[in-house]
Amino acid sequence: MNAFRHRDYRIFWIGALLSNTGSWLLNLTLPYVLFQLTGSALWVGASVAAQFLPMFLFSPWGGSLADHFPRRRVLLAMQTAMGLAALLLWLAWIGEVREPGLLLALMALIGGLNGLSMPSGQGFVHDLVPRADLLSAVTWNSLQFNASRAIGPAIAGILLAAKGPSWAFGINALSFACVIIALM
Repeated sequence: MNAFRHRDYRIFWIGALLSNTGSWLLNLTLPYVLFQLTGSALWVGASVAAQFLPMFLFSPWGGSLADHFPRRRVLLAMQTAMGLAALLLWLAWIGEVREPGLLLALMALIGGLNGLSMPSGQGFVHDLVPRADLLSAVTWNSLQFNASRAIGPAIAGILLAAKGPSWAFGINALSFACVIIALM
């Protein structure tokens, strides 16, 4: 709990929890809608590849960004760009532009931006707490990430059953505001 003594860390942790929960909402929703649209398991696999392959490919450049620029600024830029891409995904869905290729491209964009953002996010914790509280902060960050991996898909399942994909896409887009506000 030592990390939570630091106001900036608490704010960032809560914002990241909400934003990551929204991202995991998307991670369940997009494969679901692609299967509903196409009836093909290949599209489900493609949605996972579109998310993780760009993340994997862009992470080295993200590390370079984290080393050469202020991490907070990198995070603000990348989270804002991811939020805009998520907003475009929601707008496409509610505008009934439900082309699987477009949905996949937006997911790939979010994945690539996430790859650019992740090293700064991991390093940013070092900027928020003193060295003595770093182990606590890293432990809580792991908890936050794993909690969002459980909570996000659970919420997505409920939303998909009760309200449909537009709500899940919209809440994901809105969730980026949480981490952006926390970073400000």
